[in-house]
Amino acid sequence: MDEETKAAFEGVLKAIRGIEEALADMGTKAQFEALMARMNDGFERVLQRQHVLQVNDDTLTQRVTQLEEDVRRLRGGI
Repeated sequence: MDEETKAAFEGVLKAIRGIEEALADMGTKAQFEALMARMNDGFERVLQRQHVLQVNDDTLTQRVTQLEEDVRRLRGGI
């Protein structure tokens, strides 16, 4: 192997070792999957709460609009 190829090969091996170390720091595949499942569950709960808040906001907006119309009617504005 010439020196340039050898240096490129060493660079690739170094990158692979870095990836292996990062994966080792993450724990086992089962631990990683459990973490991902918890994150996904948390994300789903956030989406559900966001939906509930949006529905509540829409309901309040409709009520405010109705109250404004009622006030205008009572004042003789319509």
